[in-house]
Amino acid sequence: MSAATAGFDDLAGMIGFLDGNGAQIAALVKEIEEIQREFDTQLVKTTQRFEDAKAAVVAIVEDGGWSGPDWLVQEINERLPTLREAKKKRLEEVNAELDTLTTQRDEIEQESTSATDSLKEANPRLNEREEELKAAQTQTQADIQKNEKELRAAGSGLGWLFGVGRIHRLREEHERLAVKLYGINSRLTEVRKSWKDMAKEENETQDRLQKAWRLRTAEIARVAREQSELEDDLEGACRRGALDEILNAIAAPQETGNPALNEALKKVVSEHDLTKDFEGGIAAVSETMGMLNGIKDGLGRLSESVNGVKKEQDRQAELSNLRLVAPRNAVEFHSLWPELKPVVQDEIEAGLHPRDFARKLKQTIGDRLADKAIEEMFTSLGNELSRATKEQWG
Repeated sequence: MSAATAGFDDLAGMIGFLDGNGAQIAALVKEIEEIQREFDTQLVKTTQRFEDAKAAVVAIVEDGGWSGPDWLVQEINERLPTLREAKKKRLEEVNAELDTLTTQRDEIEQESTSATDSLKEANPRLNEREEELKAAQTQTQADIQKNEKELRAAGSGLGWLFGVGRIHRLREEHERLAVKLYGINSRLTEVRKSWKDMAKEENETQDRLQKAWRLRTAEIARVAREQSELEDDLEGACRRGALDEILNAIAAPQETGNPALNEALKKVVSEHDLTKDFEGGIAAVSETMGMLNGIKDGLGRLSESVNGVKKEQDRQAELSNLRLVAPRNAVEFHSLWPELKPVVQDEIEAGLHPRDFARKLKQTIGDRLADKAIEEMFTSLGNELSRATKEQWG
């Protein structure tokens, strides 16, 4: 039996209890994250299938001249007055949105052109400056070579004895030329770096602007399609909107007298139910991960505090080893982790049966991770540490 499940009777044991349970929780979170990814993947697929199923129903009803079963025609007609007003208002919004998006795209294009023009304008200036500095560099290097040749000549034989003043001046000139060359090289490096920096900044700017332009263009296309639909067939858009509302709310297939429509409605209900199952599964795992991560972090902070107490105990020889009693409610609280492990280990099975997974997860946890239970667990551990230090260390 591990320290995480057996409790503890001293500081080292308490640290093992806290860290062991924290490790179990971390492992559970990792498993649940895999289930969440599986749910996310499946939700995308089933949502698309749900939308496709609805589109099939709309196509059948529309092809039939909107003269389907009485219950469906009645429900559509009941929604039409409200939808007509909403769609007219939406058309006004779409027109304004399209103008805004087009203006934004034009501004992005202008910014892109300005950035390119600025780089082109800077390029000849920097090139000219580089050529000037390279010429000065070449001339200064030649002057240094000449100076060094004169120094060697002046210092040969007895020249150093009779031409001390000239040698001194040549050395001063050599130092001046060396400083000058250093300055030229530094400025040349700065010019070249400036060009590289500007080119890099231009590339980054253009990448950013291109992404923004593509996003605006895609959004313009989407809004333009909606605008065209509303302008060309406002009544059809209202009827399709009414039918979409009905299909989003339908809980069970209803008889229509049309076999193809009956099958299409069954598909809508089936895919909608599955979509809701995955949405419920995602909500369940998100909530569970949030609670588990909060508990794990709390155990980590408490473990740091207990480690601090143990270091003090180990440092001071006069302090006796603390004798602790593991609170029963804390031990029982953490007994959940081995029970939860088999529930979350198979993301494939969970992905096949999201509703069953969410139900089993909820049944296993029950109210054992309620805020009150979590608070009482941490409080009892803190109280036990305080009691022991006060009674045994004074």
